[in-house]
Amino acid sequence: MAEKVLFSNRENLLRYDNMSRDFGMSEAHFHNFYEVYFLVSGKCRFSVENHIYDINPNDMLIIPPGQIHMANDYFGMSNRIIIHFPRSYIDAPFADHLNVFRQNNYYVPRNPEYIARLLDRINSERKKNDPFSPFMMRSHLMLLLGYIVRNESLLDTSMSSSLPTIKLTEELMQFVINNCRKDISLQDLADKFGYNANYLSTLFKKNWGVTFKKFLTLQRVKNAEHMLTTTDSSIIEIANTCGFNDSNYFSTIFRRIHGMSPREYRKNSQYI
Repeated sequence: MAEKVLFSNRENLLRYDNMSRDFGMSEAHFHNFYEVYFLVSGKCRFSVENHIYDINPNDMLIIPPGQIHMANDYFGMSNRIIIHFPRSYIDAPFADHLNVFRQNNYYVPRNPEYIARLLDRINSERKKNDPFSPFMMRSHLMLLLGYIVRNESLLDTSMSSSLPTIKLTEELMQFVINNCRKDISLQDLADKFGYNANYLSTLFKKNWGVTFKKFLTLQRVKNAEHMLTTTDSSIIEIANTCGFNDSNYFSTIFRRIHGMSPREYRKNSQYI
């Protein structure tokens, strides 16, 4: 059974999603809001940037805006809870503490029952939908994030999968992240890592649900998005800096992903 809600308070919004089923495989993507992922039951393999994690019940992932991620595979029936919220939903002084999640996404709660209670309270408040529920939802989310940040020593990138093919895939991801502004190809990766290009293509598709070319494009668009909101560079300059040789092609791809042109995205960025 799925439970979904989109709560909006002018420019602030929180989405709570609790779903139980055989999810299968998603596709690599990124968005401009935070995602809190809590696995209630089942098992899952999850990719975030250059890390691939084997997720077990009560494990959590905290994914900041702009990080490419996907659920590689759910091993049978699973139940997970997802919360989405923009940075603007959190009080400004505390929001800076969320930067810790840009280095470490994986979190093993010391007290998973407490986490589960807070998630349940958020869900209960959104069902009440009275004048006080928005404030209570935000308060419980702040408690949840505060608890995680206070215990950030339990955030751990070393918990990524130990399988050799997964380790290779993580190295490939890191290479693409570091070099996506250059004119690189799948053959360049094959030459560097000493593997057949077709084999590496299969790894990309298996662990990210997309081709090498699409993963490279996602990285470039993600970097362009950051430049659009943090610099005064022209669209042409941003396209060239991020690895797009053709600014018209860049605009077409950007619109396909975001539903708006780079110029429109920059104009609306103050509301994101």
